Amino acid sequence: MGEGCREACQDSTPAALSLARWVEGGGLLELVDVRVYKSGELLLDGVSLRLEAGEVICVRGRNGAGKSTLLRVAALIEKPGSGVVRVLGVEASRASDGLKARLRLEAIGYVPQFAGLVEELRGWENIELPLALLGYPPSVRRQRVVEAARLMGVEHVLDRRPSEMSGGERMRVAIARALVKNPRILLLDEPTASLDERWSSQVYKLLAELSSKGVGVIVTTADPHEPLPCSRDYVLHRKLIPRSNPV
Repeated sequence: MGEGCREACQDSTPAALSLARWVEGGGLLELVDVRVYKSGELLLDGVSLRLEAGEVICVRGRNGAGKSTLLRVAALIEKPGSGVVRVLGVEASRASDGLKARLRLEAIGYVPQFAGLVEELRGWENIELPLALLGYPPSVRRQRVVEAARLMGVEHVLDRRPSEMSGGERMRVAIARALVKNPRILLLDEPTASLDERWSSQVYKLLAELSSKGVGVIVTTADPHEPLPCSRDYVLHRKLIPRSNPV
C-alpha cells in the first residue's frame, strides 16, 4: 500500500498548489460554534472543531446523531444555521459561490455515507470526474485513475456501473475518487460500514499513511469500538464530546 499511496496521494501540479497559500499559518479546517436545525430540531449545538495537517479526527455517534450533517457542513455542501466555517483560512460565509466550489473541488475529498457515485458513469469515469473538472489532460487522468483504483483494489469494476457493484465496491470506488485529486482535507462518512474486515483494516492503514503525509482527516463511525487511527476521538450528541477512553 505504501508505494501506491506515494503515487496516488502526492501532487505538485499547479491545480493542487493554487490554494496552498491559504493554509500557511492556520489550520486546514475550522468550525466555530456551528449550529444546524433540521425540521425544527437542533441537530448540531455549538460545535467547534479545528483540523490540523496530519490529524485524524474520529467522530462517533448513533445513526441520526448528525455525523453526516457535520461532514456536509465541513465540506461546504450544507450551510449551517449559525457559526463560522473556515477552509484553508477562507471563511465560507464571506466567500463567493465560485470560491467555495473551487475549495470543494481542489482541497476537499469527500466520501458520503452511501458512496454517492454517479449512476450513469462507469467506475473509471466516477474516479476520473474530479480530475476532468480540474482540467487535467487525459493521459494524466488515466494514470491517476489506475493508481487510485489499484490502491483501493477496484481495478476489476472500472468498466462497471454502480448498479453492477457490491456495496463495498461502491464505497472503495468512492474513496478512490476522493483520493485521486490528492486533497489536503479528507472527509469520510462511515467508510467501513459496508467493507469486510480485510478492507476495513486497509482503510485504517491508509488513513494513518495519509496523515503522516500531512493530509487532515475527519472520519465518522457508528461503532463506539471501531479501531480507527485517531489523533483525537469524539462522540457526537448535538455537541462534540471528547472520549474519556479512546480506542
